[in-house]
Amino acid sequence: GLIFGKARTWIGRVLKEWAPRWGKAREWLSTLDVTMDFFAAKEPDDAVKLGLRNRVLIDGIDVRTEVKRSDLTVQREKFSSKQGIECGRALNFTGAGGTSFEHTKFLSAHISEHGVLQWKGSTKI
Repeated sequence: GLIFGKARTWIGRVLKEWAPRWGKAREWLSTLDVTMDFFAAKEPDDAVKLGLRNRVLIDGIDVRTEVKRSDLTVQREKFSSKQGIECGRALNFTGAGGTSFEHTKFLSAHISEHGVLQWKGSTKI
């Protein structure tokens, strides 16, 4: 069959070459080297008035992954109680002004968000 008028094998070759590049670009663009001055400038006035300076929201995200039906152990390990399906779990770190500046790698969704945070702190990744 054709996809957008091109053979599947041609699409596969293009994806094989470009998918890793897109992944690296995402990694570069989603982990920002934010200074404290920049972070403070982006805080909302209401947060400053309330004395809530330099606060960071840590939010968990579960993203659906491919289901590996041949391995029940992998299915259980990736099962997300948040989504009710197999997922990868990561944490996003966001300032009060909405500046998302850091995230963890995706891990098994079976690991709690607290567990992911402990892992992040212990590995410096």
